[in-house]
Amino acid sequence: AGDVVIIQEGDPNPALVYILEGRVEISRSAIVLDMSGPGEVIGEMSVFTGRPRSATVRSVEPCKFLVLDRTGYEALRAASNDVVFNLEREILELLGIRLRRLDTLVAQKCKGVVSPYLKPEPSVFGRIKALVLKQRPPARLVPTPVDAGHRLVSIAMFAGEPPQALSMIAR
Repeated sequence: AGDVVIIQEGDPNPALVYILEGRVEISRSAIVLDMSGPGEVIGEMSVFTGRPRSATVRSVEPCKFLVLDRTGYEALRAASNDVVFNLEREILELLGIRLRRLDTLVAQKCKGVVSPYLKPEPSVFGRIKALVLKQRPPARLVPTPVDAGHRLVSIAMFAGEPPQALSMIAR
C-alpha cells in the first residue's frame, strides 16, 4: 500500500531492499531527498556500515521488494557467493548515481553554484531570447522509472536465469 514507512531513520536493524515494484520517497529529518523505484536498492548503507538508518523511506504507491538482511549478506560474503559480488558492483553504480543526484540538488539550492552534471539554466534574458528565436531551453536531467523485468535481465547475478524466473522475481 502507499504511504507506508519501509525504513525509519535511526533504526538500528540493517537490511537492504531491492525495489521490484512501486516508488518510494527518501527523507531525512522530514526533508525529502529523493525518490526511488523499480530496479533500485535502498537501505544498503546500514548493511555495509553497521550504523543506524540515515533516512526514512516511505512508499508513495503500492510496492513489492526483495529484502536481504545483514546476516544473510554476511553469510553470502563468507561463502564467496557470486551474488554478493554482483550486488556490490550494482550498489557501487547506484551510489555513483545518487552522488550525482545529490550534487544536482545541492547545486539547485545554492545560488551561484552550477552542477557539473547539468547545463546551467538560461537566465531570464536567455529564456526570452529562446522564445524569440524559437529555441528550446536546455533539458534538465530527470530520473526515469526503470522496468524491473528489463533491469533484472541486465544484472550479472541473474545471468542465465530462465525468463519465467525473472518474470516471477520482477512481479
